[in-house]
Amino acid sequence: MLFVAFVSDAGLKFVALASTLAMPLTIEAQCAIVVDRAGLTAREAEVLELLVRGRTVQDICDELTIAKGTAKHHVSNIYRKLGVGDRRSLYDVVESARG
Repeated sequence: MLFVAFVSDAGLKFVALASTLAMPLTIEAQCAIVVDRAGLTAREAEVLELLVRGRTVQDICDELTIAKGTAKHHVSNIYRKLGVGDRRSLYDVVESARG
């Protein structure tokens, strides 16, 4: 669950579930929900966020300093764990993530 804390002008503090607020979640928050639900590894979580940000496999290799085969393996694992077959479906899963 994602909670958001607020402090009013009167100094009163309160906490609300983010899902009850009319505010969109960040990409990072949406990815974190997907990572938790799908049981992705820490490295797969990094790759997921890069994929959702539109990075290519080569971009991922360069940014994470990993071999192309390793990056492709991570992408394959992510797709399998999320039950998707392409990037559009991956984006849809992350977009629809809520706490």
